[in-house]
Amino acid sequence: MRRKIAHVITELVVGGAVDNTLLSAAGMDRRAWEVHVVGGPGGWVERARASSERVYVLPSLVRPIRPMADARALQDLSAIMRRERYDLVHTHSSKAGLLGRVAAWLADVPVVIHTIHGFPFNDQTLSPRVREGLLWSERLAAHITDRLVAVAEPNVAEAARRGIDAAGPIAVVHSGIDLRRFDGLPDRAEARHRLGLPLDASIVGTVGRLHDCNAPLLFVDAMQQVLAGHPEVRVVIVGDGPLAEATRAAVGDDGRFHLFGHRADVPSILPAIDVFAFPILWGGLGRALTEAMIVGLPVVASAVNGVPEIVEHERTGLLVPPGDASALAGGVVRLLADRPLAQRLGRAARERVVPSFGADVMVQRLTALYERELARRNGSGR
Repeated sequence: MRRKIAHVITELVVGGAVDNTLLSAAGMDRRAWEVHVVGGPGGWVERARASSERVYVLPSLVRPIRPMADARALQDLSAIMRRERYDLVHTHSSKAGLLGRVAAWLADVPVVIHTIHGFPFNDQTLSPRVREGLLWSERLAAHITDRLVAVAEPNVAEAARRGIDAAGPIAVVHSGIDLRRFDGLPDRAEARHRLGLPLDASIVGTVGRLHDCNAPLLFVDAMQQVLAGHPEVRVVIVGDGPLAEATRAAVGDDGRFHLFGHRADVPSILPAIDVFAFPILWGGLGRALTEAMIVGLPVVASAVNGVPEIVEHERTGLLVPPGDASALAGGVVRLLADRPLAQRLGRAARERVVPSFGADVMVQRLTALYERELARRNGSGR
């Protein structure tokens, strides 16, 4: 008899945590597991349907704090879990992580797993009161969680500092990438031709949701500093999000910036880039960063959260302080000027993440974790 699992995430929107979740669902062995996905509406609902055997879309499950909608989402989640009688619930993201775990506790789900894709209580955009409330919510939810999972080793240390602890040690399962998407990529010239980019220019790029956590306005500031001294450089920004309009306004009519919006073909764009910048302010590890390293791009990234686990300064990339546009610009200029260094870091970056960050490795490790936790629960008589 197959075991039944539900992956629960806040919104089925385009993004790293959702990509991780849907790859986890899609990769599970259907001979052993019946896989469901539960989440709020978004652009990846159809992909969720292709990745699982049943999808529940809950309009009340949204990212902002909305007490009435949150109460409805908790009620709906609990009802689904009681009806489906899941053997295991795996929650992802902050809102679904809290509501999903409480619902699983109310529905008496045998095993509850939660993945920390990035902590919600950042210091950049939240008031101290809201930040402290979110922190206490995470601490309390940990007590009804059988196992916490982090996508990077530094997140384990941060959880300990924040007083977040589940029943056992936090497991580290790196966020996997579908490496098949990187087969048969175009070379540098072909990638630029497809995008209408100049063949002879130095190009700096970034990929990510245009959201505060990814600091797109800081990136524009840093690139304007680069362009002040190197006017021949071109800049590529791939992504969409709540700061899209502000990003376009910051760029203005500077034709050296190329904003491509959301693209489903990111792997085929990356070969066009000479230096990849990743100015994240908070989050887990950063799938866009991992993808750039898979292609072998030299990277300049913020030394924050899980990033230093894969970007070792001057070994697999350059690290700069988060929120420092001048340091980001300086790192980019250094790699543009020193091509042997850029090539060495790019090769080392690829060796660091391939094949250990493949989606199949992630699914294998998660499935083994599920089996251990179910066996432990069965052994305890629950």
